[in-house]
Amino acid sequence: MLRNQEIKIVQAIAYLAEKVNNMTDVKAYKLLWLADRQHLGEYGRTISGDVYYAMARGPVPSHVKLIVNRKERSELFWKFFALNSKELVLINHFDSYDYLSETDKKSLDTIISAYGDKSEDELVDISHKSPEWKAFDDLIKRGPKKSYKMSIGDFFIDFDDPAGVFDRNGNAEIAKAIFMGD
Repeated sequence: MLRNQEIKIVQAIAYLAEKVNNMTDVKAYKLLWLADRQHLGEYGRTISGDVYYAMARGPVPSHVKLIVNRKERSELFWKFFALNSKELVLINHFDSYDYLSETDKKSLDTIISAYGDKSEDELVDISHKSPEWKAFDDLIKRGPKKSYKMSIGDFFIDFDDPAGVFDRNGNAEIAKAIFMGD
């Protein structure tokens, strides 16, 4: 992973953790997925630049998972976070979120407002309604493979989420054209 991408991911998770209670690894994955999905549909790019995999508990950003689960050495992440039981605890704060654009923060704030008070289980349930995860539901249930690379193109598809963030009435077409280079 590129250093700038790592910094941006850590800043995005820290931004979420400053404003959301009970941040677990799964909750961080789901909130970042929702923010990436929202930003992609509005601006034609994700915040994290990550690759997503469908797993039993929903979409998972691959680099974020590696960083949080300590499978990828990230001194930066652990400079700002500690793990207390299952909770990710923000122990240091960034002076500024200079790697996050104003639109990144706007999308993160939209998701915090709509979903920040949800538990990780509630976020998993919501993620299971998304078209990008549903495409792999049967495969995940059958196994034996535990993860499947998701198509980022499916993130543009509207779905009936409880807060109505992703009922865009097809307005993501311009962002999709930008993303696809059309």
